[in-house]
Amino acid sequence: MRIAVASSSLIALPTIERLTQSHEISLLISTPDAPAGRGQVLTPNVFSEYFKADSRLVKPRSSNELVDVLSRQSIDLAIAIAYGKILQTPALTAPKFGWINLHFSLLPKWRGAAPVQRAMMAGETELGFTIFKLDEGMDTGPIYSQGTYRLDPHQNAGAVLNVLAEHGAEEMPAVLTMISEGVAPTPQPQLSTELSGYALAPKIHKDEARIDWRNSTQTIHNQIRALNPNPIAWTEFRGNRLRIVSAAKSERTLATNQSGAVFFDGSEVSVATSDGLLALGTVLPAGKKEMSAVDWARGMRITEADRCQ
Repeated sequence: MRIAVASSSLIALPTIERLTQSHEISLLISTPDAPAGRGQVLTPNVFSEYFKADSRLVKPRSSNELVDVLSRQSIDLAIAIAYGKILQTPALTAPKFGWINLHFSLLPKWRGAAPVQRAMMAGETELGFTIFKLDEGMDTGPIYSQGTYRLDPHQNAGAVLNVLAEHGAEEMPAVLTMISEGVAPTPQPQLSTELSGYALAPKIHKDEARIDWRNSTQTIHNQIRALNPNPIAWTEFRGNRLRIVSAAKSERTLATNQSGAVFFDGSEVSVATSDGLLALGTVLPAGKKEMSAVDWARGMRITEADRCQ
C-alpha cells in the first residue's frame, strides 16, 4: 500500500515512524509556507522544516495541485494528522482507499482544531483518540478505531498530545489492515441535544488565553495546563504581560476574597482566585526567558498592593 501522510505538526512523527517499519510512505504533504513574524517572512511550518531535505515532501497550494500529486504518485491511502485543511471530494477520492484522520478526541465529542485543549479547559478527565475515514464534514466520518486515555491532573496539553500521538500510531497498522481487507468503518453516533454544547473544539483565540482571576482555582489551573505550550495563559502585572507556564493549587488559605492579589512569602508565589490561591510554578515575563515564579517575585520586589489583572 502506497501511503501519504499530510500534516503541519510534529505530532505526526510517531505515526510516520511506526508505519515506516511495515509500509511504504511515498509522500509527505504539508501546507505552503506562510508569512510569520514582524517582517512577515514566508516561513515553513514545523513539519515542513523537519522534512525539508526529504524528496517526498510536497506543499500543494490548491486542491487541484493536491489531487494531481496524489494521482501522479498512485497513492492508495492518505493519512491526515493535524493537517489543517478541509478537503473537498476530488482530493478525498483521489487515493484508492481515500483518506483517514487521526484525531485527538473521542468523537463525536470535540470536533475541530483544538480538541485536547478544549477538553482540558472544560475539566474533562477522560480523553482519547479516534481514527476515522475523512468526508467533507468537520470530523464527521465513520470510525475505524478509538482509544481512551485517563488524564493526569498535572499534565499540560503538549504532554497529552504526545501520549495520544503515540497511542494512535500504535493502532494505525491494525486500521490499515482493516482497510486493505475491506472492513467498513462504523458511522458516528448522532450528537444529542445535551452534548451539542460540548461537541465543538474551535481553534483557541489569543483573547481566551488571558486569565480571569475571578474564576475558580481549578478553572484557572485547567486553563494554564490546556494552553501550554501554545499560546500560554497570561495575565497583566504592573502593566506588562506575564505568561504563566505552570501552576498548582496552593495549600495555603486566604482570609478574604481578593481575586488577583499577589502574595510572596519567600518560598511560594500565589495569586488569589474566587475560591483560594493558585501557586505559580514557572513564568515567562515579557522580554525575558522562562524562570521560576520565586525568582521572578524576588526580582520584582512584590508588595501588598500588587495585583494580577
